[in-house]
Amino acid sequence: HSGHALVSPAGFRADDLLQGKVGDCWFLSALAVVAERPDLIARLFRGMLPGGGKDGKEGATLPRLNRYGEGIVEVTLFVDGVWTGVTVDDFLPCLVDEGAERDLDEAVRRSLGGAGDSYRVPSWDHGDGRVEDAGPPSDFDPFCMSDVNWKEVVETNEFLCQDKMKKGVFGSSSSGISRKLNRPVTTADLAYSKGKHNQLWVPFLEKAYSKVHGCYRAISGGHIAEAFLDLTGAPTLVYNFDAPGFDPKLLWTNLMRYRQKRLPMGCGTTTSQAGIVGMHAYSILDVREVRNIGMEFFRDEAIMGMGNVSGFTHFDGTVRLLRIRNPHGKGEWKGNFSDKSGVWDKLFHRYAESSPFENRSATSTSVSLERTHKNDGVFWIDYDSFLMGFSNVDVVLAFQGNHARSFASNFPAKKCNRRCVRAFEVSLLEIQPGVPSRDAVELYVMGIQKNRRGASSGRSDRKVSYKVSDLGFFVGSYRSDEDVARAAPADFDRVRGRMLGFRRDGHVRIEIERRRGRKYVIMPVSFGHPAATDKDLSFVLRFVADAPVLIQELPSVPKLNLVVQKYCLEASHLNVSCLTRRQGLRRVILEDTEGIEMYGEPLYRVFLIDCLAKGGGTAFVYIFVNEVVQKIYADSGSFRDATFTVEANCRGMICRSREGLLAHETVSKGKKFEAAWRKYKAEFYNENQSRLLMVLAQSGQDTQLGSVKCTAGVLNAGKAKNEKSLRTFFTQSPESLIIAENDEYDKYGIFAGMKNCIKDTTGL
Repeated sequence: HSGHALVSPAGFRADDLLQGKVGDCWFLSALAVVAERPDLIARLFRGMLPGGGKDGKEGATLPRLNRYGEGIVEVTLFVDGVWTGVTVDDFLPCLVDEGAERDLDEAVRRSLGGAGDSYRVPSWDHGDGRVEDAGPPSDFDPFCMSDVNWKEVVETNEFLCQDKMKKGVFGSSSSGISRKLNRPVTTADLAYSKGKHNQLWVPFLEKAYSKVHGCYRAISGGHIAEAFLDLTGAPTLVYNFDAPGFDPKLLWTNLMRYRQKRLPMGCGTTTSQAGIVGMHAYSILDVREVRNIGMEFFRDEAIMGMGNVSGFTHFDGTVRLLRIRNPHGKGEWKGNFSDKSGVWDKLFHRYAESSPFENRSATSTSVSLERTHKNDGVFWIDYDSFLMGFSNVDVVLAFQGNHARSFASNFPAKKCNRRCVRAFEVSLLEIQPGVPSRDAVELYVMGIQKNRRGASSGRSDRKVSYKVSDLGFFVGSYRSDEDVARAAPADFDRVRGRMLGFRRDGHVRIEIERRRGRKYVIMPVSFGHPAATDKDLSFVLRFVADAPVLIQELPSVPKLNLVVQKYCLEASHLNVSCLTRRQGLRRVILEDTEGIEMYGEPLYRVFLIDCLAKGGGTAFVYIFVNEVVQKIYADSGSFRDATFTVEANCRGMICRSREGLLAHETVSKGKKFEAAWRKYKAEFYNENQSRLLMVLAQSGQDTQLGSVKCTAGVLNAGKAKNEKSLRTFFTQSPESLIIAENDEYDKYGIFAGMKNCIKDTTGL
C-alpha cells in the first residue's frame, strides 16, 4: 500500500545495501556478501525458500512471510552459538522533518553567501531600502571571515546543535515532526540502514540485530568476522597483512579457491587513501585473473619500479583484480582499474588484437568485467593496490550444503582439575552403495562463547563485568580399525593441540582422509575460571564441514594427563629459532646434570611448552622423568627424585597447578590500560613421575609472558626426600600401580603423575 516491499522481485542483491547513521559498516559488509548466496540469506528469514521456483533451481530468493502484512517480521540469527528467532515490528526510525530540512538548506546557503557560488563579500541590508557592502572583513587581514559570514556560521552551528539534541542519531524526537510532512516517506528517510528501490529487508535485519544486542548504539563498531558468525553460523579465517609470515601469493591462490567455492569474503582498512575510507569494512564481490597480457602493458610500471608488492612479477602476463563494495553505497577507489581509469582502454583495446587475453573467473567463464560508471561504491582494484590500501581479509567458511551441528558444553568448575567436560569422536561416513561419498572432508571445530556486545547498552542478559574464558582443543587420533573401547589416550598414536586464548569464537581445522583410516577425538579444555553469565558455565561446541561426517559423544572423557603428556613431549617442537611463530614450541628450563655425568642421560628434564603464538595465550610447564635412569638408580639401591622451584613473570595471565589457582605477587603496576606484572612461584618436592606441573593461561586482553625460571632445590627449607614412596613405586604390582594411578587421577586430574607412554624418548 505504501510502495515498499520486503524484497524486490529481483531478489537479494549486495548493491541494494546502504549504510545509515550508525557505524555498523562491518555488519552491512558481511550482509552484502551473504546476500549473494541464496541459501545463506534464506536462512535468515523464516518462511523463505531458496530458488526462484518450485523446481528449486538457484535463482532469485523471494520472501514468504505471511505475518509481514500483520506488521510482524521474523528473523533468524545465530546468537551465541544457537540459531535464534527474533521477532520485530515493522516500525523503523526515520529522520523526515521537511521543515527542518528546508531551514537547514537555507541556513547553509546563506552561510556560503549563495548556493553554488564561491566565497564572496556579502552585503548588509539595513531594512530601510539602503543596501551597503559589508566591506573588507578586516583592516589587518583582508582574507579572514567577515562579521556577516561569521554570524551566519554561528547561527548554522546553533541550528545543527539544536537539531541534534532534539533528534539524536540514536534517540527519537521528543516532540515528533515539527511540521506536517507534505511528501511520501521513502527508504531514503530511514535513520539507519536502507535498501534501494524501497526494499525493507536490510533495515529489518539491522533492527533485529540491534534488538538482540540491546539497541542500535550497541552495534556501532565491530569486526566483520563477528557479523559473519552471527549471519552464517560458520567460522571465519582472518588474514592480517602485517602478520609475521604473511604470504601474499598464497593469499591470492586461496582467494581464487574461496571464490570458486562461493564463500563470503570481506576486507578492512586502517588508513584513508585514494578514495578508500580508513577504519572501514568492505565486501569482496569477485576475484578475477586476466591472463596472456603482453609485456607492453606492464612497461610503465616496470620502468618506474612500481608494483610487485604481491610477489608476482610482470613476466607471468597476468592482471589480478578484485571487485570491492563500499557499504556506504558511494565512495570508490580512484587509482588504476577504477571506473574511469584509462587502464581499462589500455587493457581491452590496445592489446586485445595483438595479444588476445584470457579472463579467468573463479566462478564463471564470462569475459565480462562489469563497471557501472556510477559512484555506487562498487569498484575494481588490482591486487598490488589492494594489498597497499587494505589491511586484512575475512573469509567465512559457509560451505555449500550447510553440514554443521552444534552441541552444548560446559566449562569445568573453577576448582576442578579435570579441565574437560565433554569429548566427541569424529569420523567419515561408511561407504554405502548408491550414495555419493567423499574421500576427504575439511572439518572445523569451533568453541563459541557468549558475546559481550550490548552489556553496557541495555542488554539485560549480560553483565557489564562479563568476559570470555580461555579455551583450547586437544585432538587425539587413532586408526579406525582399532577398537577404542575405548577412547583410551594411550591408544592415541597422535595428539595435537590448538589453544585459542581469549577468543570468543576460535576454531581448529581437521582434514579427514579416507585413505588414512583415522578417527579423531575432540577435547575442549579451559584452564582459567569461567565468567559465563549462566549457572551452567555453558559454551557451544560447533562442527562445520564441507561434507557430511559422523559425530558422536564419548561416554567419558579420556584421561587428560596422558593426552597432555603426548602433546607436550611428542607433538611439541624444539624451539630452534626465536623467530618461529607457532604453538607448541618446547624448550628445557631445567635438567638433571648428575644423571648426565653418571649415565649420559638426565634423570629428569623440566620443559616449557610455549603456546602463545597466534593468540594462544597459554604455556605449559611439564616434567619428564626418565624411567630407565630412574630404574638404574633403584637397582643400585640409590633412590633419587626431583625437587625444584619454578618462578614465572607475566602480565594478564593466571597460573594453575594441582593445588588450584596460585596466588601471585605484583611486581610492578602497569600503565593506563595495561595489566600489572605478576610473579608466580611454586615449589615442587619429590617429583618421581612425569606430569604437568603448571599451566599459565590468559586472563585478560593485555597479556604477555616474561621469564620462566626453574631452579634446582627450593628457596625455603622444604620436605625431606620420600625414599619410602620411591621404593613402593618400584616394588608394587602392575595391578596396584593402575589402581594407584586411577586414584591419583581422580584426585589431581590433568596434573596427576603417570608412567611414560612415549615410545621414543631419544629426542627428549
